[in-house]
Amino acid sequence: VEGTWSAATAELPRLAELGITCVELMPVADFGGTFGWGYDGGAQFAPHRCYGNHDDRRTFIDPAHGLG
Repeated sequence: VEGTWSAATAELPRLAELGITCVELMPVADFGGTFGWGYDGGAQFAPHRCYGNHDDRRTFIDPAHGLG
């Protein structure tokens, strides 16, 4: 599903091929409602459920580091 950690993870190899070596994440904190930037959340260290869970975030970060 687009807009999730899994969808972003699938794009990492292509980004690495392009020579991209840095990915900046927007705030992902939990927020009320369906859409938001994460700035207005009450649980700053809890990822919003629409992006996936903590394990999904790990499966994005670990391969990103692995690709350099």
